[in-house]
Amino acid sequence: MDEYKYKIVSADDGSFVIPLSSNFHLVYRKGSRVKALKESLGIMLFHTEQRARNFAKHLLQGSTVHKFKIKRVIPIGKASVPAKIVSRIASDKELKTFNRSKRSYYGGSPPPTGTVCYPEVLVVD
Repeated sequence: MDEYKYKIVSADDGSFVIPLSSNFHLVYRKGSRVKALKESLGIMLFHTEQRARNFAKHLLQGSTVHKFKIKRVIPIGKASVPAKIVSRIASDKELKTFNRSKRSYYGGSPPPTGTVCYPEVLVVD
């Protein structure tokens, strides 16, 4: 079994759809350990690089932003599969409400196949 999982990040190694100004925005630099905020569902990863790439391309349909990276990471901690994920940019207040309730009234959707969340990762690439 492959110990690696795959993380979609922005061109500058930050969270892919979380704005830089958000408390939920994380940075994924090679060799770093990144911890999810306690009030989040965890760091969203994919079992395969292709599933990560497909999801990123899906999110970018109709967008003028087309730059992203797929990073290999080693997951740390207990895995969980969320019932729903936030499928659009949301405010910190909305993210906290979503994460507490595990429901979304503002655009949550079922996670794509191959999605898994972890509390922490070690960035390999």
